Amino acid sequence: MVGIYSLFALGVGTGGPAYLWLMLIPVIGMLLVALVFGELASHYPVAGALYQYGKFSVGPGYGRFVGWFYGIALLVTLAAVDTGVVVYVVSLSNHWFSSNFDATKYATILVVTLFLLAIQTTLNITGANVMGRIAQFGVYVEILGTLGIAIILATAGFHHGLGFLFSSEGVTHAATNPLGLDFGGNRLTGAALIAVLAHVFLFYGFESAGTSRRRPRTPTDRCRARCGSR
Repeated sequence: MVGIYSLFALGVGTGGPAYLWLMLIPVIGMLLVALVFGELASHYPVAGALYQYGKFSVGPGYGRFVGWFYGIALLVTLAAVDTGVVVYVVSLSNHWFSSNFDATKYATILVVTLFLLAIQTTLNITGANVMGRIAQFGVYVEILGTLGIAIILATAGFHHGLGFLFSSEGVTHAATNPLGLDFGGNRLTGAALIAVLAHVFLFYGFESAGTSRRRPRTPTDRCRARCGSR
């Protein structure tokens, strides 16, 4: 949901209302990806996720490659998400503490992003159990926040009819595009590609659902599970 809020202005500003109904394309594709990860997780529900999947299904060398590649992707993703959160952090700080930060300045973006990365790194170092409890708490907060926003939008957020979803709202020309982009009047090329790309960024992370916080079970563990403590 954080990704949706962060990219909503980009998606609608670039592709117009097409950003919403084009969600169906990446959702279908990502459903297939989710099924693949679900199958792998059912066979290898061990700590390491993609590394273990690649190791057991192809080989140790491929597993190491996937693990390093995924690790780098996670670092880039975390930095990108933290950068998208800067606007909200600055808004809350200015509102709660009467500060005067400017979210458009590079220095502000850098400082807030590094601050968030430092907090995340510290929490990760503390161990998987702490991160598990934080993740649980985050899920509850996200559900309540999402329902709250949905209720607010349902009661006071409708200002257009259904026809609005199929209008261009002038996004195809630079003069009327909120972000100053120019697609030369071709809506279904530029607008659609940007909209689909934004949704691809939103719907990912299936591999994390198959990651166990426990270490892989050894033969001794399996024996104890069958035979008791003897």
